[in-house]
Amino acid sequence: MAPRYWPLARGHLITSGYGPRWGTWHRGVDFGWPGGSAGKPVHAVQAGTVVAVGWDPSPGGFGHYLDIDSDDSQGANLWVYGHIVPEVTRGQQVAAGQRIAHVNGDRSTNGGVDPHCHVEVHNRVRQPFGPGRMDPMPFLQDASYPGETPAPTPDVPVSRVLYGIDVSNHQREFDFVAAKREGFVFATHKVTEGDGYRDPFWPRAREQMREHFPGLFGGYVFCRRGSHPEREADTLLQHLGDPSIPIQLDYEDTFGGGSIEDMWARIHAIQARGMRVFSVYLPRWFWRDRMGSPNLAGIPALWNSHYVSGKGYASTLYETSPGTITAGWAGFHPGGPPVQILQFSEIARVAGQLIDVNAFRGTVTELRALFAGDTGGFLMALSDDEQRQLFEAICKPRPSLVESRFLGGQPPAEFDAATFTRTADYQAFHAARLAQSCLDEVAALRRDLGLERKGDAK
Repeated sequence: MAPRYWPLARGHLITSGYGPRWGTWHRGVDFGWPGGSAGKPVHAVQAGTVVAVGWDPSPGGFGHYLDIDSDDSQGANLWVYGHIVPEVTRGQQVAAGQRIAHVNGDRSTNGGVDPHCHVEVHNRVRQPFGPGRMDPMPFLQDASYPGETPAPTPDVPVSRVLYGIDVSNHQREFDFVAAKREGFVFATHKVTEGDGYRDPFWPRAREQMREHFPGLFGGYVFCRRGSHPEREADTLLQHLGDPSIPIQLDYEDTFGGGSIEDMWARIHAIQARGMRVFSVYLPRWFWRDRMGSPNLAGIPALWNSHYVSGKGYASTLYETSPGTITAGWAGFHPGGPPVQILQFSEIARVAGQLIDVNAFRGTVTELRALFAGDTGGFLMALSDDEQRQLFEAICKPRPSLVESRFLGGQPPAEFDAATFTRTADYQAFHAARLAQSCLDEVAALRRDLGLERKGDAK
């Protein structure tokens, strides 16, 4: 994949996303800087050719702007940068991540806006408003930061981090559109609590998530130990509205405590009513201190919580707390299931509120499979290191044990496990046939020479 870079350095803010805004449609993404953006360097998202260095003085215009066209080898499409002061010229070739401009802080020449960089991506060429103007954020999901050397590509692909939210009645009419615009990929919302509480905001949240997080949303039941599992499941089914929606079991009743038997009883009660538990939210401390550290083999995807300190944007909190994050991803016990989703803050800034945020390490396809119940079989029960070891054991070519002195001095060939197995099977089959042929010929010679032993002749 062609390299891509964020237009501003690490630490930037997204001040306005792609989508509905102020009764109209914002056709790009605005990037700013804490404390002010004027003069901040702007970098090329992709390599390409500068095809326009323009000036748009119309009301609501960019002031100065740049268009950079990328061919397919450079990532394709046309990238537009507005409210900036260009530092390149028309026809110039630029590299991905190269400085091309700085944010224009002069309201008399930047379109009359607070200083920021506006970025758009158009399908191949300049497009009128419509499907041809695309949301830049999906293109930037794996982008590097300007001035930072990207890590070398490892032999085994490294999963990236996808961020998600979980909300409830406490956030009332939560703005899911804004959360999606800010880059969040998955979402869950409370449906019920115990057998007596039905979240009044769930019906609205269900339809909002269905629209903005299709295939990547679910509902959760906050389990109360004092509620019978069967009654709790009945209440959940009645309020859910669609039994195909994936269920997250929130198991952390600090008043009633918990047990592995009780947790499984609640999972089975939900499943018996045609619903599917895709994940169990179970904080490590609760598992250890209130459940006695039971074996978790076989449970749905494990969702842990381990909080970083401070308030802020989800990605910043995650990236600046490596020690805490690493501890959060650690398995609960030897041989147990891996942590697949990590709640790492309950006071992250999302859509104008301070809420719970979560991380998933993998691809959107893998996350979608988790929500859909296609967990990929036994491999999902292995840690990243165990999967890597298995991959190398099966796929990594290894030299034959035949010594080079038997090969005329040539080095032995290398085979992966599958090729070695097929080769060994082929050679063993033909060796057995050759051995039997030799035995048959020896027997015939013995008969011809009259050397058959007593009992040999039929």
